[in-house]
Amino acid sequence: MRQCIMVVDHNESNLLSLQKLLVASDYEVIIASQQEELTKNLRRDDIYLTLVNTSTAFIDISWFCSHVREREEHHHMPVFFISNTQDDKDEATRCFEAGGNDYLKKPINTKELLSRIDFHIKQCIRIAEADRRNEKLANVATFDQLTKVSSRLHMQTQLRQQIVQLDRQSADVSLIYLRIMKFSRVNNLMGYTQGDKALYLFAQTLKGMIRKSDVIGRWGGIDFVVMLPHSDDNSALTLAKKVNKLLIINKGLEKYSLKYSLGVAQLRKDETVASLIDRCRSIMEEASQNTHENILVD
Repeated sequence: MRQCIMVVDHNESNLLSLQKLLVASDYEVIIASQQEELTKNLRRDDIYLTLVNTSTAFIDISWFCSHVREREEHHHMPVFFISNTQDDKDEATRCFEAGGNDYLKKPINTKELLSRIDFHIKQCIRIAEADRRNEKLANVATFDQLTKVSSRLHMQTQLRQQIVQLDRQSADVSLIYLRIMKFSRVNNLMGYTQGDKALYLFAQTLKGMIRKSDVIGRWGGIDFVVMLPHSDDNSALTLAKKVNKLLIINKGLEKYSLKYSLGVAQLRKDETVASLIDRCRSIMEEASQNTHENILVD
């Protein structure tokens, strides 16, 4: 795929000569010879580099750089200034201070120009690829890849933040620890593909039942936790009972015949994440052995 370069200049002769050179070097070229064309072109997200004549009548160097970088898609797009001014010794400094990536004075050596353009575009591509890799890694760290709810690592981070909040503001925070009981039966009778679908559907159904301020995460396997900011243990127990009832009668989950055990605990002052999880899991395990009540609060 050919990389797209935008050329900004009000001089038709300059535009045509640059366009001819760039097209011959296998670049796609778009022209901005007036303000309206520039505004329209900047809506595109496939521009790899911009060549700008510093004498262009309808732009200011500082305005141009700041305006270009307003769009996230253009944050790393190189801005290459070309000048026909011979007597302004500070122009290059102004271009770089404004955010320009390169600067050349006319007359221009075409080989040097093309080499610099190639360097900047390759650098831009490397930065974009690194951003995509980092975004993917952040996504993996934040979300459980099967159920698309928060990962264990993200939940630990969220809980640590709530501990800090509790120390500062004495705000109530509670946790629901939920386990899907005898889930291996689903895998054995319906296959692992259906088991994965059941976990995803369960997690998304549970997510739809809680407040926007609450955070649900997969702690591991068939264990899930729900963090409830600004909720004491009584409020959390009420929600746990409501969630349990709604999960049991949910039509989408009905064919899996899932059963649940839930433990509820309120974060104590000076408590660690590990301690809270252990308390909540222990009360959940106690509930799983209880023949009368599958939800208990510590």
